[in-house]
Amino acid sequence: GGTTLNTGARKEVQVDDATQSASFPLQVRALTVNGGATQGTIQAVINVTYTYA
Repeated sequence: GGTTLNTGARKEVQVDDATQSASFPLQVRALTVNGGATQGTIQAVINVTYTYA
């Protein structure tokens, strides 16, 4: 399970004060027009805007 993040979606995570880092656990699902997606490597570019308050 998980939350679907569509284009323009927003996701908030806490920043760990000790390490000054944040983790974005993500998953991907392969789909094809004709079906029959097979196991392999998926590469993607994700644009992120950080707002720290």
